[in-house]
Amino acid sequence: LSSGDSAVIDFGPFNFKGGKSYFFECFSTLPNGVKDNSNLNDTSRILLKARLKGIYTVGGVAPDFDSLKEVEGALKEMGMCAPVTFNLRNGTYTGIKINNIFGNSEINGITFQSESLDSSKVTIEDDGNSFYVSNARSIRFNKLAFLQKSPFDYYSLRAEVHTRNIEVTSCIFDKPTGLGYASLNLIAEDSLDGNYLVKNCVFKGTANFRISANSSVRAHGRRCVVTGNYVNNGRENEISYIDSIAFIGNTTATIIIAQSNKELFIEGNKINNGNISAFCEHDSLDTEKIICNNVVNNGRLTLGNLTNVKIYHNTILSATDNIDEASLQLYGKISKQQIRNNIFVNLGKSLIYLIDDDEFNSLDHPNVFDYNTVYSPHITIQSTWNPHFWKSKFKKWEEWKSYAGQDKHSLFFMPQFLSQTDLHLLNDKRLNNSGQANAIVPFDLDNNLRNKQHPDPGAYEFNSVALPDDAGIISV
Repeated sequence: LSSGDSAVIDFGPFNFKGGKSYFFECFSTLPNGVKDNSNLNDTSRILLKARLKGIYTVGGVAPDFDSLKEVEGALKEMGMCAPVTFNLRNGTYTGIKINNIFGNSEINGITFQSESLDSSKVTIEDDGNSFYVSNARSIRFNKLAFLQKSPFDYYSLRAEVHTRNIEVTSCIFDKPTGLGYASLNLIAEDSLDGNYLVKNCVFKGTANFRISANSSVRAHGRRCVVTGNYVNNGRENEISYIDSIAFIGNTTATIIIAQSNKELFIEGNKINNGNISAFCEHDSLDTEKIICNNVVNNGRLTLGNLTNVKIYHNTILSATDNIDEASLQLYGKISKQQIRNNIFVNLGKSLIYLIDDDEFNSLDHPNVFDYNTVYSPHITIQSTWNPHFWKSKFKKWEEWKSYAGQDKHSLFFMPQFLSQTDLHLLNDKRLNNSGQANAIVPFDLDNNLRNKQHPDPGAYEFNSVALPDDAGIISV
């Protein structure tokens, strides 16, 4: 080369593996075949870091990363340039923190899952160090087990601070002892669009979930779907301050749904020894809400400040002696409620209905009770909208029907359930085809097709079969 000239040297192809660092040192010797009298400027060094993309293994034999801690460091130091999946091999890991990863976006998401796709084989332990996600987009956890060893107020999995589009599917959450915070805690702290999906998860011990937006912000535009989950304890679970909520096909105890202003679907759930509670501060008449095909055993359905709700084909069995509780409780602003084809039974000393709304019988947005099957051996209904007596009590079913003009075609008697824990209906001809036709609930809780013209009340459809020479006692 002539003095002052330069040249490009091609070293050939090289495969840079994402998440790895590469150190290059280049130097020259004998320029133009002569001795270099000054070697202070003949060397150049550079450290290159390849951003992550594609699929990586964690743990086990010859992995890309030995631990989740290494994964945390690589994401923090190098960032990403495409969607990334971390396949965790069988074993036990500790939680990490994911925060503000360069290149992470709604398109470039991050997935953590078991390589074997068996949630029982990969455990992420939390002994004060939970799996924590913040300022992240499109994060997915699939077929993992989260073990919360500490009985104190820790989380197993927590996502917050401008984190959007979180999916938790087919995971196990186990908290052997203690109460404290929810094991799965998803919190939105902005009002931007985003989705939460919690699907087919199992919550063991005292584990439970909480999905919420910051109450001072309210997550307008966010959508939350919780479906197919099993919570094996009596703890409360909560979804709050999110506009659009679907709670479908879950088995759990109490579920509290608070401040849902737009779409609300509560469908096909089995609630044991707990309640369905849904309420809102500022509801809209424009958005339809559906509560159908749910079974609540030893609990109640409570709605507050919710309008335009279709409550169809639910089976609610209560056994409370608390006079301030009922199988169905309605309070606050209540209008345009359609309460049809349900079974409400209270075997305790309290109420079937408890209605706390001075404008319940408003002609502008009327409420309709009809084609229900109800029963209570004691006080039937208590309401605050009676213009003559505050908290008037209707001890007789006919008093309620004639005074309120409600439940005109409803039946009052004790249905025959299969057992105290199984609320399928026995061969009871009185209930067979006693409901009203509707297109909203074409299938029952067992996914059986309902009678289109005359469906059965409650969550389960059944076919009455005439049994010859079969006498039995149905009431005393």
